[in-house]
Amino acid sequence: MTGNKRRGWNFLSTGVVSVVGLFAVFLGNYQRVGDWAQVPFIAHFKAAHFLMSYQSFGFVKRGLPGTLLELVSPAFGIDLITFVGVLMGVAAVAVVAGLCFVKRCSLGAALAIALSPFTFQNLGFDLGRQDHIGLIFTAGIVVFAERQGAELKRQFYLLAGAAMGAALLSHEVAAFFVPALVVYLWEKDRSLRKLVLFVLPVLLALACLGLWGQYEGETEALNRHFREAGLEKAPGEVWTRDVQENVRKCVSVYRNPKIAEASVLVSVVLLGAWFFACGQLLETRISGLLLLMCLAPVGLFLLGADAARWFALSGMLGTIMMLAKAGPSSGLGAGLGDTAGNTWRVWLSGLIALCLALSGAAGILGQVLMSGEPVIGLLYQMIL
Repeated sequence: MTGNKRRGWNFLSTGVVSVVGLFAVFLGNYQRVGDWAQVPFIAHFKAAHFLMSYQSFGFVKRGLPGTLLELVSPAFGIDLITFVGVLMGVAAVAVVAGLCFVKRCSLGAALAIALSPFTFQNLGFDLGRQDHIGLIFTAGIVVFAERQGAELKRQFYLLAGAAMGAALLSHEVAAFFVPALVVYLWEKDRSLRKLVLFVLPVLLALACLGLWGQYEGETEALNRHFREAGLEKAPGEVWTRDVQENVRKCVSVYRNPKIAEASVLVSVVLLGAWFFACGQLLETRISGLLLLMCLAPVGLFLLGADAARWFALSGMLGTIMMLAKAGPSSGLGAGLGDTAGNTWRVWLSGLIALCLALSGAAGILGQVLMSGEPVIGLLYQMIL
């Protein structure tokens, strides 16, 4: 394939990811961020995070985004929060599309990634959540690392650690992205001294959250603050209850056999199918250890009952790392390799990716057309 033709396919693949990703953001904004009357709890819950600031409540978990917004606009309201939520979705699309471009992702693999239920879950239903700041920074770190080549500078590790520290101060879920990043950076550079520069800011942020992150005031004070901003349904107890309370609440939810079995079944089926399909389509050379670290967000099942959200984060994290480890390919095909023995795997992975793509796109579209419970595509609906 000539250089011009290869570049043309690369731009087309990147464009597909960008356009479909922005479409998912549009749907997410239409259904879940802008429509306050239809889903007030979800919308108010997300928006409340941006009203927590260090200026108003002292150092508190998830307070960094609100602090920055208050510095920019002291009297900001729902319109600015909605804009920031959409901006976060656009940033997520940009870094994933950028990674596809850097790795010369084939059109077939780009279509599968853009239409996967994990993409639509994160950019659609979960649009505006602060935990996506960690996902954006993770993908951004990988993009810059892939562009720099084999040996990374010390400054890169320090800036990457600072970025993930900031992500942790935005939402502590970012801690579950760090193990995959540590393994990825170690496999890339094999430098323990440099890796320490990445880990130290992360540990510092975690220590600050552990020591001072919980709001010590009354829950009613937070609820009153949210009501004054028009968020009647926002739960202030998110900032006042401790980890033990979260675990007890999750245990009570998962005592329902239907919920527990469905959560585990959906996680295993969708994540396993997607990791196989994506790995084949990208001809990825990902190690077993790195792939295992991509499952770390599943551990959030113990801290929160948002089942679809946790394995959607795992699926997206795995996609980012498999893209980083993808083999060189460009054009319409994906994962074709040099031997005919791989053909059945290509067709099987393509079929799996098509089924997942249809469930992701159709599922989020269905949420726009009719009201219903939050789902991760049609497969999730059918299993539940």
